[in-house]
Amino acid sequence: MIHIVICDNKTKELDKIINKERTVLLRGNAKRRIPHSRIFINDELYFVDKGSNKSFYHAIVKNADSYSKLTSLEIEDIFSKYKDRLNLCEVEENKWKNKCICVIEFDNLEKIEGLDIPNYTPLEDWIMVNSLDELNNR
Repeated sequence: MIHIVICDNKTKELDKIINKERTVLLRGNAKRRIPHSRIFINDELYFVDKGSNKSFYHAIVKNADSYSKLTSLEIEDIFSKYKDRLNLCEVEENKWKNKCICVIEFDNLEKIEGLDIPNYTPLEDWIMVNSLDELNNR
């Protein structure tokens, strides 16, 4: 599966990934939402800054864990466990503190040229497709 990760440019999420300050992704919601339980080892990740569709980075999923019905204490434990590899600012911590969390470890980050993602909305932060050709048919 291919995952397009639309990074928050206000918190410089992609910059942290490029600079290897962040080697683990976190996505959380009140309810199970993509990519929760739908991302697996060896899936492909393509990172792009929100509002852009030209500069991409590619990585491979090394590990992915999905958690549901978390208590506040369990959320804090997850944040603590991955603290050094997440490098979250306060805004991100508050944004991702939810009952359903997906933690994604990745590696083999490389810059990709010439990829284009048409038609993604400002509200999207994650897109799943079977192939890159599907992006043009959304």
